[in-house]
Amino acid sequence: MDVAKYEIHIQSTSKMVEVAKQYGREEIAQKNQKNLDRLKDIYNTIKLGNIIFGRSGSIKQKQGVTND
Repeated sequence: MDVAKYEIHIQSTSKMVEVAKQYGREEIAQKNQKNLDRLKDIYNTIKLGNIIFGRSGSIKQKQGVTND
């Protein structure tokens, strides 16, 4: 589910960069490009099967693993 979510984020952010450049809004294009780069990094990490942003705690909780 996270993979699909990030694919959508990447597509929409890529489009924002493209449109900003078309209208000569370089500052907006640069900001969105930074976001796009971050999204791609997160996406690649998730695709490799790694967990992002401390989700391991909630996953363990769902699996019934406790930190006793």
